[in-house]
Amino acid sequence: MDNHEPATTEQRLNAAAPATSSTRALRITDDSMAPRFAQGAILIVETEAIPENGNFVIARLNGSEEQLGQFAVENGVACIKPLDPLRSIIRLEDYAAVCGVVTKVIVDVA
Repeated sequence: MDNHEPATTEQRLNAAAPATSSTRALRITDDSMAPRFAQGAILIVETEAIPENGNFVIARLNGSEEQLGQFAVENGVACIKPLDPLRSIIRLEDYAAVCGVVTKVIVDVA
């Protein structure tokens, strides 16, 4: 289940950080990461950044589906932890790979 989609090219974002060729903007399309990441929020993601423990990342599952979660290394194994305690931890060695680190979250409060 993808919980985000690419922001449209018509949208102009003031990310307060320089964008590079490896910068992506993704919009969260559901509330599965609430309250930390609200539905409709835009994530600024650096696809070439190397994740560190505790970073929020986009992971690609099974080669196609993308999922937002928190990167962690536990007992020498890299994994993605969902904020929802009812969802399973995803071990990267199984069927997932990190494809970007979240560097900023933009929320429209209007």
